[in-house]
Amino acid sequence: MNTIIEKVLAIDLNPLKLDNPVRSDAEVGGSYLSIITTQINTVFTITCEVAAFIAFVVFIVSGFQYMTAAGNAESAKKAVKGIINSVVGLVVISLSWITLTTLLWLLSK
Repeated sequence: MNTIIEKVLAIDLNPLKLDNPVRSDAEVGGSYLSIITTQINTVFTITCEVAAFIAFVVFIVSGFQYMTAAGNAESAKKAVKGIINSVVGLVVISLSWITLTTLLWLLSK
């Protein structure tokens, strides 16, 4: 029966053989350490990107507050503090990303 259907429809009724798209590196010869370092790197990179975005938004808002302070010393001081804090936050985020990326690179060797 299958041969008649195959001839009429000109299709192959054998099931498709697909590679597992979610297989881990350990299943294809990698180590569990490389899997862990990859996961840590992914989570940390996303966290750093979100934190950097927040620091950038704080920088922009504080800059806008500084421009619209209109001579009010209290408002200008608050805005300058926000700008300094956002720049310090970006520096801390950058240094932590560089440190963890270097450590994970050394572990993966």
